[in-house]
Amino acid sequence: MLLHLLYFKALNSQVLSEYLIKTSS
Repeated sequence: MLLHLLYFKALNSQVLSEYLIKTSS
């Protein structure tokens, strides 16, 4: 359960950073 949460958090942050990079250009 905890591992799932950590994985989701990591994936979410990666997607968020990619989104920010795309929008900032």
